[in-house]
Amino acid sequence: MGDFEYDEGAINPLSSDCSSSDFSEEMELNAFADTNEKLIADLTNQLRHMNEEVKIMINRIDNTEEDILKRRDFVRDMERLYIEYTKQIGREEEQIEKIEFLTDHLKNNMITRDEVLDSMRVLENSQLAEHFTNRKSNTSIVSCQKDSDVFTSVASQ
Repeated sequence: MGDFEYDEGAINPLSSDCSSSDFSEEMELNAFADTNEKLIADLTNQLRHMNEEVKIMINRIDNTEEDILKRRDFVRDMERLYIEYTKQIGREEEQIEKIEFLTDHLKNNMITRDEVLDSMRVLENSQLAEHFTNRKSNTSIVSCQKDSDVFTSVASQ
């Protein structure tokens, strides 16, 4: 047969010192420990993977919250600008109406140049008032060309 040597010091599963049930229990325990080690390693890897996913999700949530706050601030700024521009447009429309009113009265000689100047000074947009104020004080409106809406002024003598 083969070169098998029998060692009397070796553990013999059939010997009276070590019963077969003890050996099978030890084998089962070793297999159970190996299985547990593998399960622990798998669970550890799964937990690490889940931890990374949670970190990514937290970053997304943080970014989303930051984006929401930025968008909310942007919307507030736009609303504020809209309100300011609406108010400004309203003031400008009022000024336009006042200027048109004064122009109509001036064309029809229903108002004097000094009254126009006083009214123009009241307006927030003083550019037109400055235009009239910068003229010589002895200038008076002589005629109005109705076709072209151009005022002709001549210095009174």
